[in-house]
Order: sequence, then C-alpha cells, then structure tokens
Amino acid sequence: MFSISIFSNKIYALEDNIAKTDFFPIGVYYVMGQKSADQVPTEDDIRYSPQVAYDEYFQEFQDLKSYGFNTAIVMINPLVLPSADETRANNVINGLISAAEDASLQIVPTMANIATLLNENHETLTEQTIIDTLSSDYIDLFIASSATLGYQIYDEPIPNGNIEVQLGQIKDAVSQLDTNAFALSTWHNIDTMGQLNEGMNPDVLLMDTYPFAVDAYNGDQADGDTPFGDISDAFPRGREDDGSFNLGVDQLTYTQWMNEAQNIVDNKPVWVAFQAFGGDTYWRNPIPKELRLQSFIAIKNGAKGLFYFMY
Repeated sequence: MFSISIFSNKIYALEDNIAKTDFFPIGVYYVMGQKSADQVPTEDDIRYSPQVAYDEYFQEFQDLKSYGFNTAIVMINPLVLPSADETRANNVINGLISAAEDASLQIVPTMANIATLLNENHETLTEQTIIDTLSSDYIDLFIASSATLGYQIYDEPIPNGNIEVQLGQIKDAVSQLDTNAFALSTWHNIDTMGQLNEGMNPDVLLMDTYPFAVDAYNGDQADGDTPFGDISDAFPRGREDDGSFNLGVDQLTYTQWMNEAQNIVDNKPVWVAFQAFGGDTYWRNPIPKELRLQSFIAIKNGAKGLFYFMY
C-alpha cells in the first residue's frame, strides 16, 4: 500500500456528480512561471513568497478563463525542481494551486522527476522508488487540491526497454494515491501507441500532431472550402530530399491519424493537442482558420478535449 496520504478531490470547475470522463477540457499546454531556475530569487520572483506566486498565477488563470479555457497543463520545472530550498518550492506550488482553485481552472502538473526516472534504464520499478519520486514531484500537495485534473507523467515516450511496463506501474501508483485524477502520457507515434497503451492503460488518451509544414500549404482547406477535410495536402508530407518527416515517407492524414489512434486505444476519451506554433525547420505558425480546422476535424472524429500549445 502506498504511504502518501490519500485526499479526496473532485472536478472543481464542474457541476456536482459529473463523471470525470465526461469533462471536456479546453486547455493550454503549458503554463510556467516567470523566472528561470538559475536566477537568484528577488522580491518580484514567484519563488519569493506564496502571495507573489499566487498573484502571478491567478492573473494568468483569470486571463485563460476570460478566453474560454478551463484547463492548463502546468510546468513546475525548472522553477522548483530540483530545489534544495523546500520553502521556495512550496511557495510556488501552494500559490499555483490556490490560484487555480480560486479561478476555477483545472490543472495538470507535469511530473518532472518521474520523467527523469523513466529516462533511466529500469526493467521494473520498486514501490518505494515510485513513492519517493512522486513525493519529489510534490504530488501530496496536488492530491489535496480540488483543481487537480490529472498528472502528466511523460511527454511522447518511445518504448525503451520496458518503459511501457514502468508507465503502467506509475499510472497504477498515481491512481491509488489520487482516485479522482488522470495519469496521462502524451503520445504522437502511431507505431508505438499500441504497445504503450497496453502497458500503461491510461483512462484517457492525450495525443498531439503537427499538420502544417513550412513547404506544404493548402489554401483551399485552410480557407474553409472543405471545413471537414483531412488536411491531406497541408499535413507534413514525407520529404525524400532530406528524409525528414518519417524518413521521407508520407505520413497519415490528420483524420486517418485520429481514427487509427482511437482504434488503438479502444475508443477511450481522446484529448487532442493541436499545432499552434512554428518557426523551426519544419513547422510554421497556423493561421486562425487552420486552428479552427484542426478543432473541427478533431471534434468531428470524436475528440473529447482540445489543447493549444502556449510557448
């Protein structure tokens, strides 16, 4: 039995008695604080006091609510992890949690130390190792909060050794500690999704895909002539000249990718994180019509949650 105290929480922003699987998150991915970890805290730093942290996060969460968002995936690293100063770490997290509760915003903290643990070579994990690592990610503070919707365990894992088994162990531990929250791992690779799903068996699938390439713009679909199109032409195509995008082989269309992913995870609730960024070698910033198109296609194909990157 896991030794961390189990608290009772609920889906804070919803009506009473609604099942958590019926919650439709419209969220951002992700929110993080104002200072980098290597900067010395000053009085205007959210690590300086719980009140400063609260004020910063509450303003941000209120802004998100005013634009129609109800959920935020939040980063607590590098602001507080690793931290030799537990007081400052608790300042940030307590301010963050209080602000989310007061703003009626659901949060999904990323578990940075758990991700580091999974990057190491383990056949399996001991119960005590999982407990200690979850504790170092301050899970006891998040369990106690009604604003906690779930925990981001790992971002886009690729099976390495028995990582799917380890994901399953951690998911089971989180589910025992916090029966009302999801344990999530964001997936994007169709080729490994089945293996990861079988090992972790999450309650909900959070998946991300990036359909708009710098060299493949489809004006017709983006302009709304086919509002429920599959973005087949705009989707990053295989590029034989440099082997990018799936070694030069055409990838699935957006619709194919969603349908195949849902079949793999046996029609679990699916939350989709959209491409909402650009500026590197391959991807570009979508225009507003393309953001809407991603939303329409996702909802048409059964999405039960929508997330937008906020970098």
